[in-house]
Amino acid sequence: MLEGSYFLCARSETAELIERANREAQPILDELKFFLCGNIGIRVYAVEHVMGYSIAGDLTVNDEVCRAYDPVDLCFLGLNEMMLKKLAERMGKRV
Repeated sequence: MLEGSYFLCARSETAELIERANREAQPILDELKFFLCGNIGIRVYAVEHVMGYSIAGDLTVNDEVCRAYDPVDLCFLGLNEMMLKKLAERMGKRV
């Protein structure tokens, strides 16, 4: 059982947390295809800090990094917000 999170974890937990983040990212990326075109992806990796590690992510469009997030769950939050705004625009409402 993991004690760490994307924000702060032990080195021994990074592989499992990266795998979890990749699983969490996939449904979000699948939904995002309905709103945006292009090859959109999330590259997940561990970042070493003084007190431990965090799990970060880069939002990529056509394999170019357009934004970096640390921790990676901020990326998930941002993408969900973007989809909500696009959905509201398509329904004719301004958010």
